[in-house]
Amino acid sequence: MEEKSAKIPATVPQFTNCPTMVIMVGLPARGKTYISRKLTRYLNWIGTPTRVFNVGQYRREAVQSYKSYEFFRHDNEEAMHIRRQCALAALQDVRAYLSSEEGQVAVFDATNTTRERRALILQFARENGYKVLFVESICDDPAIIEENIKQVKLSSPDYKGCAPEEVVADFLQRIECYKATYEPLDEQLDSGLSYIKIFDVGVRYLANRVQGHVQSRTVYYLVQRLEPVIMELERQENVLVICHQAVMRCLLAYFLDKSAEELPYLRCPLHTVLKLTPVAYGCEVESIFLNVEAVNTHREKPQVREGRIWGINYCPPAARGMQGLLTAPPPPTVGTRFGIKKSDFGVSRGPPPPQTQNPLCHRTSTSAAPRPKP
Repeated sequence: MEEKSAKIPATVPQFTNCPTMVIMVGLPARGKTYISRKLTRYLNWIGTPTRVFNVGQYRREAVQSYKSYEFFRHDNEEAMHIRRQCALAALQDVRAYLSSEEGQVAVFDATNTTRERRALILQFARENGYKVLFVESICDDPAIIEENIKQVKLSSPDYKGCAPEEVVADFLQRIECYKATYEPLDEQLDSGLSYIKIFDVGVRYLANRVQGHVQSRTVYYLVQRLEPVIMELERQENVLVICHQAVMRCLLAYFLDKSAEELPYLRCPLHTVLKLTPVAYGCEVESIFLNVEAVNTHREKPQVREGRIWGINYCPPAARGMQGLLTAPPPPTVGTRFGIKKSDFGVSRGPPPPQTQNPLCHRTSTSAAPRPKP
């Protein structure tokens, strides 16, 4: 009987405000990149700054031309060195994002199929004080695997200009290269780690030591217990949503992977149908105007600059000195209010007309008697 590797200890103390690394695990064509991008989109949508780090992209930048599956053989020492260096470069970018750019979650999208590679990542997380959640996608259904290859890998830069039959044949050989050294997460050896296993695209799940808000929300999402509206939209094929512009912006932000800061300024014109078509790792948007006149309700994101904020003259305290803190900035120019031009919304924004009494709201007594002085 083959002897198992040593047990890997837990990563780091689970401090509340530690950034989190989500580490994908699994053979090629198991939907890891698809899961990574959807999870990133969801976490950004709920206000958790998240970014995907796809190690395959680092490899394509390091090796400009892909020849065949031979590159992924475990006995190809030169290629193994290149792949390791690409993983280390991605980890350095993870550290910059989580430690210097105010990111909260980094999704490390790679196969990570060996215990040696996962130990390297765990050591990196321990040294930097990051929490770690492994997400392993396991699928042995040949039909699902082949369909995934056809849907995603045919358009991969690795196979540009190749015939579909050649792509499928080469990629199946690439999978065999990874199978030779694949070591799945083990329930006993990895009992101290936080992870979730996804079997056959969601037929079964196995979660272990899920800790903290981010990990809980991640698992919550991966098992498809989403917010009710999003869950129904994800399940159905053809859906017509009739909603307010504010709701539409929330939905667009989710499907287009927009941040909370971008959400209020997404274009959602009145009397327009926005058709969303799922593609490999996102959505295509098509606008269909219904030819009904309507005002323009869109507002551009305000630009804060020294001297003006939204069309209002402004001089920051540092420029005005301490005395300037006691001096109010000058009033806005007539005809603009917070940067809104007269042409915006199809209406004039000139000075307000003098107030006149509304006969429908006429009151018998128009003034109150003066109060006696105490």
